[in-house]
Amino acid sequence: MNKNTTISKRGLFSVINKQNSYHKFTKSFFLVTSEFKRCFIMNFFREKKIAIRKTYWVIALIVLASAGVTMVMRDESGTEQEVPDIVDYNFHIRPILSDRCFKCHGPDANKREAGLRLDTEEGAFAALKDNPGKHVIIPGDPLNSALYARLVSTDTAELMPPPSSNLALTKTEIEIIRKWIEQGAKYKKHWSFIA
Repeated sequence: MNKNTTISKRGLFSVINKQNSYHKFTKSFFLVTSEFKRCFIMNFFREKKIAIRKTYWVIALIVLASAGVTMVMRDESGTEQEVPDIVDYNFHIRPILSDRCFKCHGPDANKREAGLRLDTEEGAFAALKDNPGKHVIIPGDPLNSALYARLVSTDTAELMPPPSSNLALTKTEIEIIRKWIEQGAKYKKHWSFIA
């Protein structure tokens, strides 16, 4: 036999060990690279999921905003709401006054303008400071009530809420206030204080 073709036991084991180490190396290399790929792919898709989630939130906000605009448009047209037969202060009037009037004529004495309070019965039925012959609200008489006169005024200096506040009442809301005054303008405690 030729020296080149003869393989001793020791040589055979060294060849096998080299092959095993090669296989171990390639196996560990592929494991590391596959782990890297898996982490890279997972992070890539995780970022995509976050981006997709953000997209869903943006879409949801756009849908809600457009629904709100639609509701406001329907409300301002006055066609969707009807004036109730019996107007309740807590259910109909307080929400209107708190949204549009209490900012300047509410419980906060530091922000109160013209010394006028609409959140209390005493303040609402009081005479005006600049014209003691006129009252803010005259129960049963909306045409002589200063509140109603200011709501329907065409003069921007008299109109309430003022145009500069970017607040306005719809025709339906003005009609609800008119009917409430006509029905006696009965104030009630906040619903949470009523037994």
